[in-house]
Amino acid sequence: MKLRYNLVGTGWSETTVEDGKRVIKVSASYLSDALGDLARGAIAVQRGSPEVRFAFAEEPGEYRWVLKKIDAESYDWRILEFTKLWGNEPDEVGSVILECSIPRVAFAKTVLQALEDVRHQEGETEYKKKWVQHDFPSKELTELRSLIAP
Repeated sequence: MKLRYNLVGTGWSETTVEDGKRVIKVSASYLSDALGDLARGAIAVQRGSPEVRFAFAEEPGEYRWVLKKIDAESYDWRILEFTKLWGNEPDEVGSVILECSIPRVAFAKTVLQALEDVRHQEGETEYKKKWVQHDFPSKELTELRSLIAP
């Protein structure tokens, strides 16, 4: 599993997910704290939460990330696409663009690597300039790193 998160201009990001079978791309606008939500989602998964949900806001629409615990070590991971932003529609209304199972630790490590790559490429100051409403999730990066460390 590979996940790359890139800022692609002021207030926009693109996340590329490769699951071994296909490559998908989802975008987000600064209307959501996409990278921060991704980091907090990985923390919750690493801690074993039964279900983790967050959304990347689009203009219009959203990409909803849903991770449901299968057992102590793995999650069912789906990314759903919706045409309305903040529509609060049930999952069944969305189009499934990714569905796979992933080990808990693999998801956390994949997100950790994406966070470290963004910080290395952009730096925290430049990230804030480009993402506008949200700071780089440095606290979450530190917490996730500590949860993964042996």
